[in-house]
Amino acid sequence: MLIKKHVCDKIRLVYIKILKEKGLLMKKYEHVIVIGVDGMGNFNRDTDTPNFDRIFDHGAVTYNCLSMVPTISAQNWGGMLLGCNPLVHGLTNAIVGSRPYNNEEMPSVFRRIREVYPEAVLASYCNWNPINSGIIENDIGVDFQTAEDDAVLTDKIIAKISDKPNFFFIQLDDVDSAGHRCGYGMDGHLNAIKKSDEFVGRIYDEYCRHGIIDDTLFVVISDHGGYRKSHGGYSDGEKYVFLGAVGKGVCNGEIGAAYTKDISSIVLYALGIELPEYCDNGYSSQVPSGVFEDNAVVYRLPCVNEPVSEHFQSVPYEAENGLKAKFGDKLNLAMYFENSVTDETGNCAFKEHDTFKFYSDGIVSFCGEGGANGCVTTDDLSVGEKSFSVALWLETDFTIEDEAAICGNKDWDEVNDNDKGWLVVLRSHDILFFLANGESRFETVIPIEERTKDGWVHFIASVDKENRKIDFYRNFVKVLTVDIEEKYCIDLDNRSFTVGNDSTKTFNNILYTRTVRMDDLLVFDGTLSAEEAETLKKYYYN
Repeated sequence: MLIKKHVCDKIRLVYIKILKEKGLLMKKYEHVIVIGVDGMGNFNRDTDTPNFDRIFDHGAVTYNCLSMVPTISAQNWGGMLLGCNPLVHGLTNAIVGSRPYNNEEMPSVFRRIREVYPEAVLASYCNWNPINSGIIENDIGVDFQTAEDDAVLTDKIIAKISDKPNFFFIQLDDVDSAGHRCGYGMDGHLNAIKKSDEFVGRIYDEYCRHGIIDDTLFVVISDHGGYRKSHGGYSDGEKYVFLGAVGKGVCNGEIGAAYTKDISSIVLYALGIELPEYCDNGYSSQVPSGVFEDNAVVYRLPCVNEPVSEHFQSVPYEAENGLKAKFGDKLNLAMYFENSVTDETGNCAFKEHDTFKFYSDGIVSFCGEGGANGCVTTDDLSVGEKSFSVALWLETDFTIEDEAAICGNKDWDEVNDNDKGWLVVLRSHDILFFLANGESRFETVIPIEERTKDGWVHFIASVDKENRKIDFYRNFVKVLTVDIEEKYCIDLDNRSFTVGNDSTKTFNNILYTRTVRMDDLLVFDGTLSAEEAETLKKYYYN
């Protein structure tokens, strides 16, 4: 695979050289600058930003650009600079802060520019330095700078503009810090946005002073917003961000559907570089409509898969084609929610707390609804120190503003946030899976694609303690493998196993009054392989 890629890269570079010699590789701009204001979201519309107003008065703007899931810095700066989804690049705040970036299969926009323009002046000045050290390759001649605050960083930026960078990436961080400290949308956060507006104005004016603004694409974007004093969920305050662009050939008006990851394609297109072919599991950045005036560029949406809405035929547990025949004693729990909370394996007896409801419109006949109205618990399910897997259908709910606990034996209470055990949690656009050892917590986010909204999604977490990893499947396809530390590969039995809430049986009721619908909850002894996930898929679809 690697040899094939090197051959393809050589062919592509020869092709680019021919285009340049024939004058067919046309830059729209000599210079591109992208200024990212961390944690601003679209809260800049709620305060005075005179520089934003004057700069983008005749430019292309949207306050509804969508952040990547989850709404966290590394996932979104990675999406912008690599042009792909977080599940593809796999970067987290912890990863980018601990190791250099070097992935030949998914090069940064800086490397793509360097391959086409070997003499280009490239610079990345970031207050949050993990972007420089963990998202951009360090061996391609990029000028990296950082500073302790945005004011000092802006002075360095002003000095660098005299070099007339061909691509200049900037990240300002003080706004996000103010959001965490004061609350997003609160006075302290809005005042920090006003200060960033001043910095952006200084930078723009310096481009004017050096006489290069007419040949510059000037872009400002945020990576995410926030809710209260945090972010990572998908509430409106977290997911919607500002995106503005101005320059010759830029539209004057509203930008169409856009994601933060589209920055990569906007930059490449502006510099006359051919965009990689769209791939859901690879480079998926696109140029949104409404950015550039020429009609050749439109937002190229992939074909949309409808959410799973069909209702499968119920198959008795012990039938010839039932789950017992397919998985045997490997199944420790099989709850079908056929108007009851019976465990079909006979291993577990459940106790109802308040009212656990049932509905006839489940993915397989009836489904169960837990949460604010009630939940069920059992003391009979044990995973101990063994590997285990959990699989279930969840009905998506894109209106959720906070978390809703689905099942597990872990307490969600903030006082006992690291309480030993495991927990599955549903949010508007993702599913969270937690492991905790009593001292610390390990968390993984599995995004739910926008195209599956208001339908059912199947989720599998296969916890392999022996090899210290977890495989995650979404709709029976493996989408992520994460490594876990040995300290989480312990006996995870703690409190009662709860379905429809956390182990306190109160999280969904008291805090957020959430209800959640689920179907066919299965817990396996040991891991599930890709072949076994396919067997489970065929059980439903055949």
